[in-house]
Amino acid sequence: MKEWKTKTGKSLGLVADNNRRLYIGKPLYELGRPKHYLYFDTREDLSGIREREQSCRECLLHLEGQTHKMLKNPEDGPGARTGSSRGGEDFIDLGTAYGCWTVTAGFSSYFPRDVARILQENIHRISRKEIPDESLFGKIGSGPEGMQLVVLYPRNLREAVQMARGMKRVFHDYLERNGYYPRMIDNGCNDILEALIGPSDTWDNREMPVIHPERVEDVFISINSCLYG
Repeated sequence: MKEWKTKTGKSLGLVADNNRRLYIGKPLYELGRPKHYLYFDTREDLSGIREREQSCRECLLHLEGQTHKMLKNPEDGPGARTGSSRGGEDFIDLGTAYGCWTVTAGFSSYFPRDVARILQENIHRISRKEIPDESLFGKIGSGPEGMQLVVLYPRNLREAVQMARGMKRVFHDYLERNGYYPRMIDNGCNDILEALIGPSDTWDNREMPVIHPERVEDVFISINSCLYG
């Protein structure tokens, strides 16, 4: 697997009202495959986004191991395959995906550096005094079906709600002109795991039952694609 790397961030040359700078950088690889993202962070070394991506990689490896076990030992039957204490069912341990949140704004079209400048000029409106300076980091890039996304990574649901409100304030006019993707707050890995364990708003425990065992192979392939390309 290729190592995740990124160049040191470079300031956009703009300073927000509260004297916080936003640094941007372009990773050489993310989770083992080339990506066309701009990464941003209020820390010059981009350590916030780098640490988050490393955490995501470790979480995906954890999920990969469990789905691989289900595929490798189908004869063992549900429950035994994942070592669940609740016989008769397979369970997925979500790991750090449980309690992991993202805040996303989506557009039908935009220029990434324009969005980065909007973020820079409005840091104080997105990350208010309740949210530490070092908590503001994320990425700007392409999403599904050609949607262009801005993704923030809060530490918890409380921060996610505050950041979502801030994003709506900051991008209101831009969203009106360029289209809008309404699902702002998501659980981590929901796009992969919902096919296996149901909608993310039902994830009320770190260990969730597999309700669609027939989709294990598809989910395993999706996880592999994220990890290895």
